[in-house]
Amino acid sequence: MSAGYSFGAMIAFPALSWALDTFGRRIVIMAGDLVIIGAVLGQIFCYDARLYVLTRFVLGMGSMLVTASCPVLLTELAHPRQRSFLVSGYGSLFFVGSLVVAWVSFGTLHIPTQWSWRIPTLLQLLPPAAQLPLIFLLPESPRWLVSHQRHSEARDIL
Repeated sequence: MSAGYSFGAMIAFPALSWALDTFGRRIVIMAGDLVIIGAVLGQIFCYDARLYVLTRFVLGMGSMLVTASCPVLLTELAHPRQRSFLVSGYGSLFFVGSLVVAWVSFGTLHIPTQWSWRIPTLLQLLPPAAQLPLIFLLPESPRWLVSHQRHSEARDIL
């Protein structure tokens, strides 16, 4: 079941560079957030192991869109003095989240109902649900704007 997530991420990865260059960093992150939310809702309401594996596959695709796009946008928007701190902090927070999920999963291990796996699954909604409205507060990447001949917008951001 776990391999579905990684396989979905591997399938999404080759198209990621094209999507970032074509649609922009913010749009790809928003799309990834929406895919994650849809996949998690699919996981919560499924009662078949095959459907669960399929939703894990879709979740992996959405997660690849977000986890690979956010550092790109962060790198392109951050001031050079703050860039290394912010990007390395972003990478470290992934492992903090993994620790939280591990402890939540351990804490729900002895719940005798299906909520023992549904609670950790539901927690996957928190990051994209928080990120989706906040992405509208960020400007688009100046590098992407310049590559699409939108020089004045890029200059305003810089």
